[in-house]
Amino acid sequence: MAGAAVTLIDARGEILFRYPDAERWLGQRLPDAVLVRAALASTRGTAVEARGLDAVDRVYALAPLGAETGQVLRLALGVARSDIDGPVNEIVRRDLAAITLLAVLTLAAALLIAQRSVHAPAQRVLEVAHGERERVQAELALREERMQLQAAALSAAANGIVITDRDGTIRWVNAAFSRLTGYSADEAIGRNPRILKSGQHDAAFYAGLYRTVLCGEVWRGEMVNRRKDGSRYTEDQTITPVRSDSGEITHFIAIKQDVSERKTLQQQRERLAAIVEASPCFVATADAAGTVRYYNAAARRMLGLADDADPAQVRIADTHPAWAAERVLGEGIPAAVRDGIWTGETAFLARDGREFPVWQAILAHKAANGGVEFMSTIALDLSSIKQAESQLRNLNAELEQRVAQRTRQIETTNQELESFSYSVSHDLRAPLRAVDGYARMLEEDYAAALDQEARRLIAVVRAESGRMSAMIDDLLTFSRTGHGLIANGPVDMMVAAREAIAQTSPAYPAACVVLEDLPDAPGDRMLLRQVWVNLIGNALKYSSKAAAPRIEIGGRTDGAENQYWVRDNGAGFDPRYADQLFGVFRRLHGETEFPGTGVGLAIVRRVVTRHGGRVWAEGKPGAGACFGFALPRGH
Repeated sequence: MAGAAVTLIDARGEILFRYPDAERWLGQRLPDAVLVRAALASTRGTAVEARGLDAVDRVYALAPLGAETGQVLRLALGVARSDIDGPVNEIVRRDLAAITLLAVLTLAAALLIAQRSVHAPAQRVLEVAHGERERVQAELALREERMQLQAAALSAAANGIVITDRDGTIRWVNAAFSRLTGYSADEAIGRNPRILKSGQHDAAFYAGLYRTVLCGEVWRGEMVNRRKDGSRYTEDQTITPVRSDSGEITHFIAIKQDVSERKTLQQQRERLAAIVEASPCFVATADAAGTVRYYNAAARRMLGLADDADPAQVRIADTHPAWAAERVLGEGIPAAVRDGIWTGETAFLARDGREFPVWQAILAHKAANGGVEFMSTIALDLSSIKQAESQLRNLNAELEQRVAQRTRQIETTNQELESFSYSVSHDLRAPLRAVDGYARMLEEDYAAALDQEARRLIAVVRAESGRMSAMIDDLLTFSRTGHGLIANGPVDMMVAAREAIAQTSPAYPAACVVLEDLPDAPGDRMLLRQVWVNLIGNALKYSSKAAAPRIEIGGRTDGAENQYWVRDNGAGFDPRYADQLFGVFRRLHGETEFPGTGVGLAIVRRVVTRHGGRVWAEGKPGAGACFGFALPRGH
């Protein structure tokens, strides 16, 4: 710098050295100027702006030298004002120690170059300069060490730290910032913190933030930002303005702490608190000493407490009738402290003194050392349940009366049915037997007097009386299957099916009957045997006109039921009428084509239904039929 000057002054104000123009000023005493007075009065480094001895306006850094040796000297390093941009304080005072060291080195170099003949002053100056250089170097080394430690602390901090200039350009970030945001230092430096905006906050939020920090105040708050990968997080942030010596804000330091997990836990706690408060159950907490600390809305409503009532003023014993208080205090709480939880039926007292029953759970919440931290209780009002139980008991008693009455009615009906069955069996059959007997007498005793037509008519009368007798027998069988108790025991269905085959197949010697394995079933053996007789007999009858009659009998277990079927290759039927086949006296074929009464399948359905099962039928005209039934395995 062309206007630079270094001047060394002793305590009397005598110039010991000046560079440049050392010879001109050596040994002279400076006048009583502002710079001289400041230099002589200064006991520590300072900076002034003044006109030099050569009429050049300079900014001088003044520093004492040799104080530790007793040789008090003053050193002034001047820089032409025209070479300085900006305020003096910001430029010169920023690091006075560094300027002083520069002055000492400059002075020493100047003395060597000048090689003055005045050895003693020069030697003294060099000695002082050497000592001051060592002191300043030590101070600078200490300052550098401190700065390195501060930088290391900032870099290693667990919280994210970002430094921006006044315009918001990022100048430095630490490693925690990169871990938090996903942006490396190279990616973040030179950019604006707007790269983290999540869109969660409106313009007014940021305007308030900027207003605060630009006024020099510290801003603290929570902010939702967006990481580099697009995920959002919540951070607790503090932004501190940094001022220069002149008081201007030059930088901002932001410290960021990720509080997403804390916010999540806080939200969960708030939600749980809201759930507990809104719960229809009675919920209360008490400290380890038994002082109530909280009642939820339901508890306050049940006890008749105001929302702003102090729970601590409510004694536990006063909320229960005497018997319930004795159980809670004497049994429930001690058991909860011992075992962690106690449950039982107690009661509370409403505000009007009414006692209402509750199911109550008392819990002891313990610390890691086993001591009780606090107690809680949850209670469910049983008033409606108790009322329902009373109504149920009354209904059960009424139902039992009705069942007994209905049982008597059923017994009476069964007796009437038995009487009816006897009447049908005896009273109706007697005339039929008489008709058949007289027709047979005519046929046998008066055969010679009867022509062929008369004999044919007598045969028709006997056949119809026989069919009527068979219908009466089937009808009685159908009636009996709908009444009376059903035996419930294991039934070997293979044996039942074989007995049915033996009973029905002799009339159809041309038929081929195939019996597969059948699962056993629980039920009434005689009734289930009748089912097999009816189904196998039908199959043999309706397949009798086939060229090679074939009957297949099978079964299997399917889930909770056993299924059985009888399949034939006989006349079949129109599937549209499948449901009608199981009705009484419902037939799809004429008597002359296939004889029968039309009651057999109705008996099958009644027996199976009484066993808790179901029936079905499948078939096509001329392509055979399949009749099946299913019984529950656990019937």
